[in-house]
Amino acid sequence: TPASEAFVEYYKAQSILPEGEWERFIACLKTPLPASFRINDSGQFAAGVQSGFEKRFSGLMAAGAEHEYVDEATQTRVVVPPPKPLEWYPGRMAWQVNLSRHQLR
Repeated sequence: TPASEAFVEYYKAQSILPEGEWERFIACLKTPLPASFRINDSGQFAAGVQSGFEKRFSGLMAAGAEHEYVDEATQTRVVVPPPKPLEWYPGRMAWQVNLSRHQLR
């Protein structure tokens, strides 16, 4: 893992970063990736799922509004921007939300 001593020791030996950038590099590695998902467009319910998803979140997406909730595990307030379609995937059938997989569950 990025926090382990062996990890840091190994990558420092590779001389890929100046010494002063290690803390920032490790912090970046510890940042959770956003969750992404796609709607299977070959299923019989694909169009309904996609339109229902867009209807449910269209107000948030148009306004750029954020949603707030309290993470039960950590008891911290989490602010989540609205989901956004992945531009490179056709038909607005793939989306990204800035939550970790753990938070999404």
